Amino acid sequence: DEAGLPALGALVSRLRKHSRNPALAVMVGGPLFAMHPGRAVEVHADATASDAADAVRQAAALLRLSVTQA
Repeated sequence: DEAGLPALGALVSRLRKHSRNPALAVMVGGPLFAMHPGRAVEVHADATASDAADAVRQAAALLRLSVTQA
């Protein structure tokens, strides 16, 4: 539901602020993000996935990115 996007964005921001992992990556999913992948940016997520197989691909890409930036 779009009404929950501000709260989700605030949660992601708090997770990043309090995480001890400077390379924390956040992925979101579900029907809203499947229909509107650009909404992931609104909640400060690093990626979104349309299904489980896509989530694995996206997670692998995020991991590769964090390793190359380390």
